[in-house]
Amino acid sequence: MRPSLVLAVARFELLRFFKLKDQLVGLLTMLAVGLGAYGVSVVVKRSGAGPVRIAVLGPGAGQLVAEAGSRFEWRVASEEHLAELRERVADRRLDGVLVLGADGSTELLARLAPAWRGEIQSLLDNRQRRQRMVEAGVSPDTLAGFFSPAPLTVVTLAPSQGARRGAGLSAGTAVGLMLLGILLGNAYLLAGITGEKQLRVTEQVVAAISPQTWIDGKILGLSALTLAMLALYVVPTVVGVSILRWLGVDLPALPAAAGDPFFLAALVAFSSLGFLLWFTFFAAIAATVDDPNNSSRTGWMLFPLLPLGLAFAVVRDPDAPLARVLGLLPPTAPTVMPVRMLLGEVPLPEVLVALVALVSAIALLRRAAGRIFHLGMLMYGKEPTWREILRLVRETD
Repeated sequence: MRPSLVLAVARFELLRFFKLKDQLVGLLTMLAVGLGAYGVSVVVKRSGAGPVRIAVLGPGAGQLVAEAGSRFEWRVASEEHLAELRERVADRRLDGVLVLGADGSTELLARLAPAWRGEIQSLLDNRQRRQRMVEAGVSPDTLAGFFSPAPLTVVTLAPSQGARRGAGLSAGTAVGLMLLGILLGNAYLLAGITGEKQLRVTEQVVAAISPQTWIDGKILGLSALTLAMLALYVVPTVVGVSILRWLGVDLPALPAAAGDPFFLAALVAFSSLGFLLWFTFFAAIAATVDDPNNSSRTGWMLFPLLPLGLAFAVVRDPDAPLARVLGLLPPTAPTVMPVRMLLGEVPLPEVLVALVALVSAIALLRRAAGRIFHLGMLMYGKEPTWREILRLVRETD
């Protein structure tokens, strides 16, 4: 294998899909759309956060209004005005009418299903609970003691780990980005390899370079392309979050590990190696596909979704035995290990073992993928059977 030829193929694969000008336009557009969507959501939320006008009638209406509070504008009404109140709700001069029955039943009259129904339900639940406690002879002070929380002070031994909520959000984002990157690279690999195969240009390429050099260049180039595409999602997100923080929006704090140079280096290493692992697998499968429109093998391109989905389970308990095992296995290490490092402290030997196992798996899969690629790219009109593929993988050079 000649490294110069591999780099030449990688550069070709990167530049034929990555157009800097178009990507910058897309980045700015994405940032503008994201900020615009947030602004619209704020306006909609504020427009719907005004006072809700509710009329209450029936036994105990005055007591309920005195206890209610919140953003509702309560007014006590008499039952003889019920018909008039219905008309006021129909023409939107009143948001709702709450009718309290003598038997304890309650009826809410509204023009449409209200978004604030849950708040009304919570108010009625609390009112009913207090009434039943009083009927049972429980005083309000005793009742308050029943529901008061036990005093608990949490002292963290590793305060630099940051807020758990921010760490969990960051871990979920890391898994989501890996999943997005694999899906993007999958699409480019399938389109590029099957397109070249259908255009019958493979014979000319194989005459100039070896199939192993060709597939190595493709994998390197498309891995670099995927990292560049992910940057287009990360950069506007970081800028948008910074702008929101500057505007005073309360956002979860990032974990301290997110700013650790060792973690950032490990994140880049695991992400890059993860893309190399799966794109090697993708390239081997795509080379055996004769027509992507009717081939049943395109379903194998979704195979990585299973190990990636397991990474979300690690967010709950990153130190569980299963999480530690998944962090060492090559198919799951690219996502599980960064998540564990974000949410807790991972011993350095485990990180090194995971990296060595991942590199070893890539080396073995690369040789097998080169042989499959050689066979698949030169076959037209027929897809190689799995027996032929396994026989070719077992062959020695």
